[in-house]
Amino acid sequence: MLVKLLAILVLGLFWYRIGDLLEKSERNFFFGIAAPWTVNNPTIWKKANGFAGRSFKIIAPFVLIGVFLENEFVLLGVMGMVSAVVVFAAYVYGYALYRKDKNQQV
Repeated sequence: MLVKLLAILVLGLFWYRIGDLLEKSERNFFFGIAAPWTVNNPTIWKKANGFAGRSFKIIAPFVLIGVFLENEFVLLGVMGMVSAVVVFAAYVYGYALYRKDKNQQV
């Protein structure tokens, strides 16, 4: 039980740290929501990665619910799916900001 608790705690801290790094990351093609429309615009980069970072930070405490689950693979599956949804939402959010900015420039 102790090993399970420590593993889940580390996983929660990992998700929180990823969120923290996303919020603070500079524009690049290697880490973050690195789509062409985010990398080319510093404002969109900050907003899209800020959204993803805050979302990961919000998710992190919910990982602790995994302590009460019988099967750890359920937690890993759910966290994987939630992470994929957050990343997809951040890409869509960044693209929506890009389209809005593009329409305002015309």
